Amino acid sequence: MKAFMMAALPWICIGIAVALFAANQGAVKKAKASGKEYGNYMAEGMCLGMCMGTA
Repeated sequence: MKAFMMAALPWICIGIAVALFAANQGAVKKAKASGKEYGNYMAEGMCLGMCMGTA
């Protein structure tokens, strides 16, 4: 079971990162539609970089 968890952990991290990225894209589209300036993408880049590094 431990070997399975160690093998599955990178895929789980990547899945979580993709889910967070997709959820944030909806917020960005909503903010752009209302004419507001939305921040930068530093948090998403750091999250994806750490998850891909783990994988």
